[in-house]
Amino acid sequence: MKSKQSEAWSKSVSSMSTEGLGEVSEVVAETAKRTRAVFDASVKALQSESAKFIDDFSSQSEVALEQIARCKSPLEVIAVQQGWVQARSLAYLQSSLRFAKTLASASTARATKAEPQRPTASPRSDGASHETRTVNA
Repeated sequence: MKSKQSEAWSKSVSSMSTEGLGEVSEVVAETAKRTRAVFDASVKALQSESAKFIDDFSSQSEVALEQIARCKSPLEVIAVQQGWVQARSLAYLQSSLRFAKTLASASTARATKAEPQRPTASPRSDGASHETRTVNA
């Protein structure tokens, strides 16, 4: 037995024009395409930043180990370690900011590019009139 709510939904869906459903599916497909583009840009940015971070980490660690090997006292070792931690913290911050900036620009570029105005509804197949508005698709 169908509930009143499911009957109302069935009536609503069956009264929609195929043109209206086509427009909705175009908007959904375009949204999925843009979401994929932002995701791809994010993955590329993360890969690039990760590689740079690891390269910097390796070279700074190598330099720090060489400096530690030349240290004559525990205080010199601590100074080298503190310098290394400070450099890594700064590198982490800079890398995070570059990644965030890249992600934000990828999202903004795709969200703000000029979009055609599309009607929210098309004439109904049963001949009834209704107001047609436009929205950004």
